[in-house]
Amino acid sequence: MKYWSSMGCALLMLAANLAARAQAAPARAQTAATVSSAVGERSWTASGLNAPADIVIDHWGIAHIFAANIHDAFFLQGYNAARDRLWQIDLWRKRGLGLLAKSLGPGYVDQDRAARLFLYRGDMDKEWASYVPDSRQWVTAFVDGVNAYVAQVRDRVRPLPIEFRLTDSRPESWQADDVLRIRSHALVSNVTSEVARARVVCAAGLKVDALRRKIEPQGHKMTVPPGLNPCDVPADVLKDYLLATKQVDFNALAGTVQRADISSDRPLAAAIDAQSVEGSNNWAIAPSRTETGSPRNDLSLSL
Repeated sequence: MKYWSSMGCALLMLAANLAARAQAAPARAQTAATVSSAVGERSWTASGLNAPADIVIDHWGIAHIFAANIHDAFFLQGYNAARDRLWQIDLWRKRGLGLLAKSLGPGYVDQDRAARLFLYRGDMDKEWASYVPDSRQWVTAFVDGVNAYVAQVRDRVRPLPIEFRLTDSRPESWQADDVLRIRSHALVSNVTSEVARARVVCAAGLKVDALRRKIEPQGHKMTVPPGLNPCDVPADVLKDYLLATKQVDFNALAGTVQRADISSDRPLAAAIDAQSVEGSNNWAIAPSRTETGSPRNDLSLSL
C-alpha cells in the first residue's frame, strides 16, 4: 500500500503481493512525479487483493476506491472502514451478536442475552438466496477486507485504536454471516409507540390516546383489533427489546450492570422521545480543530 499526500490529498495504494507492487512501481512513480513534487509516499501491503488497487483520500477526508474488479472494490471498502473506524464497527458487531461481555466484562451479560434474542436463526443459505445475486461474495469480500486490517492491527503493523487500550479489549475477526444475523439495528421503531398506545387505551380509551399522538393520514380511524385486550399487554413487554437495541455505554466498566429488570415506563418514554428527535444534524469540524488534521463531518451514525 502507498500513502500519498498533496494539498490535503492522500493516496493509499494496496498491492495484492510484493511482486504485483513491484511491477506497478515504475508507472506509479511516474504518476507521482506528474501530480506534485510535494507528494509523500508510503507503501503498504494487504493480503487478499487480486490485483493492485487504490484508495484515494481527498482533502475532505473522503475515501475514493479504485479497483480492477468487484471483489477488490468490496475488499477495499471493508479495509478502509476498519482503517477509518475500527473501534466503532467492532463495538457495533459485538453489541449486535451479544459479545460485549466477552470483551468488556460480566456487567454486559444481560445486554448480551437480550441482543441474542433478536439474532436471525434461520437457514443462512436460504437467507443469502433471498438477496440479489452475488450478495454473499460481495459481503464476504467486504468482511475479508475488515479482517485484513484487523490482522495487521494484531501484528502491530497498524496501530491499535486508543479505545481498545482504554477498555482493555481487542478487535475481533468477522464472518460474512454476522452481517445478516444481526437484526437489532433494523427492527421496527414504532413498536414503542404501539405499546404506549395499548397502555393509554387500557387506562383511558382510544379518544385519550389521540391526545398523545397525532394519527396520520388524517381521517384514519383507530380501532382495537378483535380479540385484543390492550390491558393484556404487560407493562414490561419491551424490556428485552429496549436492552437489546440500546446503544453501548460504559457504566458497566464502572460497576453499573446493564440489567433488563428496569422500570418499564421510564425507558419506554425515553425510547419514544429519542425516536421523535432522531435525525441528521449536518455538522462539520474543520481540520484545524482535529488532532489528526483531517476534517470530520456528520456520519449519520450514533456516537
